[in-house]
Amino acid sequence: VQMLIDAAEGDWKTAIMLSAYCGMRLGDCVNLKWSNVDLAEEEITYVPEKTSRGKRRKELQVPIHPKLVAHLNKLASTDSTAPCLCPSLEGRTAGGRSGLSMEFIHVIMRKAGIATEEGERDAKGKGRKFNKLSFHSLRHTFNSELANAGVSQELRRVLTGHATNTMNDRYSHFERETLKAAVAKLPVQ
Repeated sequence: VQMLIDAAEGDWKTAIMLSAYCGMRLGDCVNLKWSNVDLAEEEITYVPEKTSRGKRRKELQVPIHPKLVAHLNKLASTDSTAPCLCPSLEGRTAGGRSGLSMEFIHVIMRKAGIATEEGERDAKGKGRKFNKLSFHSLRHTFNSELANAGVSQELRRVLTGHATNTMNDRYSHFERETLKAAVAKLPVQ
């Protein structure tokens, strides 16, 4: 994550930090308004675009990590009057061949020295191709870092907005050391 933050500039740096420290999707990051940010309370309140319509609509309140607070305070102190935190990225399409996600992969990840490879959706080779690492990987990292730090699945679901444990499980990738520490807790017989 730090390599991506170091490689990014301007609004991309802000978007990467929002995803890495708040678990936000790309579209939510680039369209987030200053009105959603409470720097005094160190909290971001927003309705994820993916669940913004219909009965699944759910507002999330996410505490802001200290590194992100410092970055946002620096941004807030500039003379910018833009209502959006990432004005140069606002309103742009995230997906597609020329979308923000591909720009992230081909520009930011390459500059950071992070290789990515294409994968297939299923084992039979059917389905659309995708990149194994992408901007969305930051959302997985957010959830996995919390899981590896011992944060309960219930709290991780609240922070990510996942509706089910099954969905949250797909975002939980445990490190080898976390698994070893869990096994070490077994009583010696």
